[in-house]
Amino acid sequence: MQPEDKFIEYVDALVTCEIAMQMAFKYKEPVNKIVAATARRVSMRCADKQNRNVFLGLSQSEFPAALLYQFRTMFDEAIS
Repeated sequence: MQPEDKFIEYVDALVTCEIAMQMAFKYKEPVNKIVAATARRVSMRCADKQNRNVFLGLSQSEFPAALLYQFRTMFDEAIS
């Protein structure tokens, strides 16, 4: 897998989890539960082992929504 493919896969998984989080907010669902379930599903479709482990760890976190926010912050800092 090319480095750019790993990057694209990470961004796709990150945005998918963020969309799930926003939908949970909108429909007043338990945000952490939704983010954890989405991260678990996303991790299963990741071809890159590192990406898979990152999102599997997110799904097992005590506060997955907070960790997702941290991932987005680190990503934004890395690309700016």
